[in-house]
Amino acid sequence: MSRIVERGVEDFLPLAEASEKHLVTSIDEGAVVKGDEASLTRLVSVLLDNAIKYSDEHGDVEVTLSVTRGSVQLVVSNPASSLTAGETSQLFERFYRPDAARERSAGGYGIGLSIARSIVERHGGEIRARKLGDILEISASLPGV
Repeated sequence: MSRIVERGVEDFLPLAEASEKHLVTSIDEGAVVKGDEASLTRLVSVLLDNAIKYSDEHGDVEVTLSVTRGSVQLVVSNPASSLTAGETSQLFERFYRPDAARERSAGGYGIGLSIARSIVERHGGEIRARKLGDILEISASLPGV
């Protein structure tokens, strides 16, 4: 999983730079998840794409991968001041878009996070969203090997 996240960050650096966002990473080496590499790569891509596209202007997108008590934690956070804490429970619903006007300008169809949830659940994990002040944190917990 470490390698997948590292590659994902490298792949999304140009989008982050073009959007005047900064990617900040903390990746534990040797984090391993048993599963489909293509699906796990898609999970990382969906989370990074979502965080970069919908982050507040000039925001830092933080990506953390860690191993804790036999599970691998992938956390992607970004400033999202316009999102309310009450909206976080709906983010994984298919076609949900918290701010329709802003979402249309950034593209997308409102299915990315529902795809992420499906991938995590197929791998026996859990995913959740929470608001910490102005920061949106998406956290995926996957069984480690």
